[in-house]
Amino acid sequence: MGQLVSTPTPSLSGQDLRNLAFESDALRRAYSEQSQAAWRAGRKDDAKALSDLSKQAGAEQTRLHALAAEKIFATNNPTNPLLTPKKQRTAGLKSVDLHGLLVAEALAKVEQHVAACREHGVLRTLIITGRGLHSQGGVARVRPEVEAWLRERSSEVRVLQGRNEGAFNVELVEQKGWAGGFWKMLGW
Repeated sequence: MGQLVSTPTPSLSGQDLRNLAFESDALRRAYSEQSQAAWRAGRKDDAKALSDLSKQAGAEQTRLHALAAEKIFATNNPTNPLLTPKKQRTAGLKSVDLHGLLVAEALAKVEQHVAACREHGVLRTLIITGRGLHSQGGVARVRPEVEAWLRERSSEVRVLQGRNEGAFNVELVEQKGWAGGFWKMLGW
Protein backbone atom coordinates (compact mmCIF):
# COMPACT_ATOMS: atom_id res chain seq x y z
CA MET A 1 0.00 0.00 0.00
CA GLY A 2 1.18 3.52 -0.83
CA GLN A 3 1.31 6.32 1.63
CA LEU A 4 -0.46 9.62 1.29
CA VAL A 5 1.57 12.63 2.32
CA SER A 6 0.15 16.14 2.41
CA THR A 7 2.27 18.23 0.08
CA PRO A 8 3.70 21.56 1.24
CA THR A 9 2.38 24.15 -1.22
CA PRO A 10 3.48 27.76 -0.55
CA SER A 11 5.97 28.09 -3.42
CA LEU A 12 4.06 26.06 -6.01
CA SER A 13 2.29 27.73 -8.93
CA GLY A 14 -1.44 27.41 -9.41
CA GLN A 15 -0.93 24.99 -12.29
CA ASP A 16 1.47 22.86 -10.19
CA LEU A 17 -1.17 22.73 -7.45
CA ARG A 18 -3.83 21.80 -10.01
CA ASN A 19 -1.61 18.97 -11.31
CA LEU A 20 -1.06 17.70 -7.75
CA ALA A 21 -4.82 17.76 -7.21
CA PHE A 22 -5.34 15.63 -10.32
CA GLU A 23 -2.63 13.23 -9.07
CA SER A 24 -4.42 13.02 -5.71
CA ASP A 25 -7.62 12.18 -7.55
CA ALA A 26 -5.88 9.38 -9.45
CA LEU A 27 -4.51 8.08 -6.15
CA ARG A 28 -7.99 8.31 -4.58
CA ARG A 29 -9.49 6.28 -7.42
CA ALA A 30 -6.71 3.67 -7.22
CA TYR A 31 -7.17 3.26 -3.47
CA SER A 32 -10.93 3.01 -3.93
CA GLU A 33 -10.59 0.28 -6.57
CA GLN A 34 -8.09 -1.61 -4.39
CA SER A 35 -10.44 -1.29 -1.42
CA GLN A 36 -13.34 -2.72 -3.41
CA ALA A 37 -11.18 -5.61 -4.64
CA ALA A 38 -10.01 -6.34 -1.08
CA TRP A 39 -13.62 -6.29 0.14
CA ARG A 40 -14.69 -8.74 -2.59
CA ALA A 41 -11.75 -10.99 -1.66
CA GLY A 42 -12.89 -11.01 1.96
CA ARG A 43 -9.96 -8.94 3.28
CA LYS A 44 -12.14 -6.55 5.27
CA ASP A 45 -9.29 -4.97 7.29
CA ASP A 46 -7.32 -4.20 4.13
CA ALA A 47 -10.47 -2.84 2.50
CA LYS A 48 -11.06 -0.49 5.44
CA ALA A 49 -7.44 0.75 5.43
CA LEU A 50 -7.57 1.36 1.67
CA SER A 51 -10.93 3.09 1.97
CA ASP A 52 -9.46 5.42 4.60
CA LEU A 53 -6.52 6.19 2.28
CA SER A 54 -8.98 6.91 -0.52
CA LYS A 55 -10.82 9.38 1.70
CA GLN A 56 -7.54 11.06 2.70
CA ALA A 57 -6.53 11.38 -0.95
CA GLY A 58 -9.96 12.86 -1.73
CA ALA A 59 -9.58 15.43 1.05
CA GLU A 60 -6.09 16.30 -0.22
CA GLN A 61 -7.47 16.67 -3.75
CA THR A 62 -10.15 19.09 -2.50
CA ARG A 63 -7.55 21.09 -0.54
CA LEU A 64 -5.20 21.30 -3.52
CA HIS A 65 -7.96 22.32 -5.95
CA ALA A 66 -9.01 25.12 -3.58
CA LEU A 67 -5.42 26.36 -3.27
CA ALA A 68 -4.94 26.13 -7.04
CA ALA A 69 -8.12 28.10 -7.70
CA GLU A 70 -7.09 30.90 -5.35
CA LYS A 71 -3.56 31.10 -6.73
CA ILE A 72 -4.66 30.96 -10.38
CA PHE A 73 -7.37 33.57 -9.78
CA ALA A 74 -4.95 35.90 -7.97
CA THR A 75 -2.41 35.56 -10.78
CA ASN A 76 -4.99 36.26 -13.51
CA ASN A 77 -6.78 39.05 -11.60
CA PRO A 78 -4.21 41.09 -9.67
CA THR A 79 -6.54 44.09 -9.43
CA ASN A 80 -9.64 42.15 -8.43
CA PRO A 81 -11.57 43.90 -5.64
CA LEU A 82 -11.38 40.80 -3.49
CA LEU A 83 -7.60 41.15 -3.54
CA THR A 84 -7.00 44.93 -3.55
CA PRO A 85 -7.40 47.91 -1.21
CA LYS A 86 -10.83 49.57 -1.22
CA LYS A 87 -10.00 52.65 -3.35
CA GLN A 88 -8.63 50.49 -6.20
CA ARG A 89 -11.67 48.22 -6.32
CA THR A 90 -13.73 49.85 -9.06
CA ALA A 91 -10.87 49.67 -11.58
CA GLY A 92 -10.46 45.97 -10.81
CA LEU A 93 -14.09 45.31 -11.65
CA LYS A 94 -13.76 46.09 -15.36
CA SER A 95 -13.05 42.41 -16.00
CA VAL A 96 -12.58 39.05 -14.36
CA ASP A 97 -10.35 36.32 -15.82
CA LEU A 98 -11.47 32.74 -15.16
CA HIS A 99 -8.69 30.97 -17.08
CA GLY A 100 -7.50 27.84 -15.30
CA LEU A 101 -10.50 27.51 -12.99
CA LEU A 102 -12.81 24.53 -12.87
CA VAL A 103 -16.51 25.16 -13.56
CA ALA A 104 -17.62 25.26 -9.90
CA GLU A 105 -14.72 27.56 -9.01
CA ALA A 106 -15.50 29.87 -11.93
CA LEU A 107 -19.18 30.09 -10.97
CA ALA A 108 -18.28 31.06 -7.40
CA LYS A 109 -15.90 33.77 -8.65
CA VAL A 110 -18.48 35.14 -11.10
CA GLU A 111 -21.08 35.33 -8.34
CA GLN A 112 -18.62 37.24 -6.13
CA HIS A 113 -17.61 39.47 -9.04
CA VAL A 114 -21.18 40.40 -10.00
CA ALA A 115 -21.99 41.17 -6.34
CA ALA A 116 -18.88 43.39 -6.09
CA CYS A 117 -19.80 45.17 -9.36
CA ARG A 118 -23.28 45.88 -8.04
CA GLU A 119 -21.90 47.06 -4.68
CA HIS A 120 -19.48 49.50 -6.36
CA GLY A 121 -21.86 50.73 -9.06
CA VAL A 122 -20.07 49.09 -11.99
CA LEU A 123 -22.72 48.45 -14.65
CA ARG A 124 -20.65 46.63 -17.28
CA THR A 125 -17.89 44.07 -16.90
CA LEU A 126 -15.96 41.71 -19.16
CA ILE A 127 -15.89 38.03 -18.22
CA ILE A 128 -12.93 36.17 -19.69
CA THR A 129 -13.46 32.42 -19.79
CA GLY A 130 -11.07 31.36 -22.51
CA ARG A 131 -12.10 29.36 -25.54
CA GLY A 132 -11.75 25.97 -23.89
CA LEU A 133 -8.61 25.04 -25.82
CA HIS A 134 -7.08 23.50 -22.67
CA SER A 135 -10.27 21.65 -21.70
CA GLN A 136 -10.53 17.94 -22.29
CA GLY A 137 -11.30 17.44 -25.97
CA GLY A 138 -10.85 21.18 -26.60
CA VAL A 139 -14.51 21.77 -25.72
CA ALA A 140 -15.29 24.84 -23.62
CA ARG A 141 -16.82 23.97 -20.27
CA VAL A 142 -16.60 27.17 -18.24
CA ARG A 143 -18.20 29.65 -20.66
CA PRO A 144 -21.45 27.71 -21.28
CA GLU A 145 -21.96 27.14 -17.55
CA VAL A 146 -21.19 30.75 -16.62
CA GLU A 147 -23.47 32.08 -19.36
CA ALA A 148 -26.27 29.73 -18.27
CA TRP A 149 -25.86 30.82 -14.64
CA LEU A 150 -26.01 34.47 -15.66
CA ARG A 151 -29.00 33.97 -17.98
CA GLU A 152 -30.91 32.45 -15.02
CA ARG A 153 -30.53 35.90 -13.48
CA SER A 154 -31.87 37.77 -16.51
CA SER A 155 -33.71 40.28 -14.33
CA GLU A 156 -30.37 41.24 -12.77
CA VAL A 157 -27.87 40.96 -15.64
CA ARG A 158 -27.75 40.86 -19.44
CA VAL A 159 -25.19 38.75 -21.26
CA LEU A 160 -23.81 40.64 -24.27
CA GLN A 161 -21.68 39.57 -27.18
CA GLY A 162 -17.98 39.57 -26.35
CA ARG A 163 -14.84 40.47 -28.25
CA ASN A 164 -14.25 36.84 -29.18
CA GLU A 165 -15.40 33.37 -28.23
CA GLY A 166 -13.22 33.44 -25.10
CA ALA A 167 -14.83 36.48 -23.47
CA PHE A 168 -18.16 38.26 -23.18
CA ASN A 169 -19.60 41.35 -21.58
CA VAL A 170 -22.17 41.44 -18.82
CA GLU A 171 -24.35 44.45 -18.17
CA LEU A 172 -25.90 44.76 -14.74
CA VAL A 173 -29.53 45.80 -14.87
CA GLU A 174 -30.19 48.74 -12.60
CA GLN A 175 -32.70 47.80 -9.96
CA LYS A 176 -35.28 50.57 -9.59
CA GLY A 177 -37.94 51.19 -6.96
CA TRP A 178 -38.42 49.08 -3.87
CA ALA A 179 -36.93 46.01 -5.60
CA GLY A 180 -33.71 47.92 -6.30
CA GLY A 181 -33.47 48.96 -2.67
CA PHE A 182 -34.17 45.41 -1.60
CA TRP A 183 -31.41 43.98 -3.83
CA LYS A 184 -29.02 46.71 -2.72
CA MET A 185 -29.77 45.84 0.92
CA LEU A 186 -28.91 42.20 0.16
CA GLY A 187 -25.64 43.21 -1.47
CA TRP A 188 -26.78 42.77 -5.08
